[in-house]
Amino acid sequence: MSERSNKPEVVDATPKGAPLRLPVRSKGPWQELARSAPRKIRQQFSGERLIEMLKTLAWVAPLTILVWVYAEREQLARPTNVSIPIEVRSTAPNRIVRLLGDKNVMVDLEGPRRNVDALIDALSKPSSDLDRLQIDLDASLTPNRRHEISSLPLIAGQPLFKRNAITVLACRPPRLTVYVDEVVEADLPLKLPDSITNLESPPAFDPQTVHYRGPKSALDAAREAAGNDTLMIEVNLSGRDSLKTPGHHVEKNVPLRSPFNKEDGAALTPSTVDVTLDLRAADEEWTYPSMPIVVEAPPSLWDDFKIVYDGSSGPTLANVVLIGPPKLHEAMMDPQYAPKPYARLKVTSDDATGNRISRLPEYVLPKDVKVKDPTRAIEFRLVPREPQ
Repeated sequence: MSERSNKPEVVDATPKGAPLRLPVRSKGPWQELARSAPRKIRQQFSGERLIEMLKTLAWVAPLTILVWVYAEREQLARPTNVSIPIEVRSTAPNRIVRLLGDKNVMVDLEGPRRNVDALIDALSKPSSDLDRLQIDLDASLTPNRRHEISSLPLIAGQPLFKRNAITVLACRPPRLTVYVDEVVEADLPLKLPDSITNLESPPAFDPQTVHYRGPKSALDAAREAAGNDTLMIEVNLSGRDSLKTPGHHVEKNVPLRSPFNKEDGAALTPSTVDVTLDLRAADEEWTYPSMPIVVEAPPSLWDDFKIVYDGSSGPTLANVVLIGPPKLHEAMMDPQYAPKPYARLKVTSDDATGNRISRLPEYVLPKDVKVKDPTRAIEFRLVPREPQ
């Protein structure tokens, strides 16, 4: 075999006259991404896909805001000088406790902002169920005396703060002053107002007494105000036009004029009574032109002294205004009326100083008649008699 025949024969597959084709190189990953990106973006932001994204955003956004608000409200708040109205009570049924002085305490608080804000808002509204902090005091406190109690442990230990995770850091004033009262009971008689002066006979009450239950200090104070008189509860008959007419009257459900303060825990039972009374014609005023003065003194006093009236006073009081029934008015103005009224002036040897003395007389008047101005005084001096 010849040398030529041993060489491999290269056959050109390109037909004659056809254009030359260069070999194609394979594409890289970045080129493939660049080529496919527009298609993927179009898939991601297709109409259906966009609607789904908007729906997701519609509930994710509010939830995010709620989480943020909740986290904000759960932050600790530390308000200072918060005014809290308080009310003290005793756990003993036969004790009443009164807070003396200011009925508010100033506190510094620490706790979740939501709980602190809600507490302050509730305590600031008088119409709220929580318009004041109710504090129960130890039943062992001695009654009928004052007590000084440290305010911080008393306020900080209240369940209201504990269940709301609120801490009381400080409290002012540092001590509370309270008065522990013993609860007492008593039956008190009734009376008419002093303004009713035209009674024909004593009134009748049903019931005849009312029952008091309350602090001993309040009852003692009312009895002291009554002086030496028995403490009586007045019925309130004001505004009843029927009482302007003489005759027999039965007044139902008449309220009482209580001298006690309900805030102190005092109560009268029942709160209303029935009153039966007989009235004559209403009293009227008239002027008695000249009322004699009758002096009462030891007989020996007149041996050495005589009485001299000063100012407008004299042996008689002029123009004394009287109040009484119309029938007595008419009778007393008759010159023949007896016994005539007079003013009694009591004098003793201690008055023999030569100085002017002003003294209220005692008026001797018919029953149901009284002087309008009982403060009118008689002015006089006791002077030595001249030797005879």
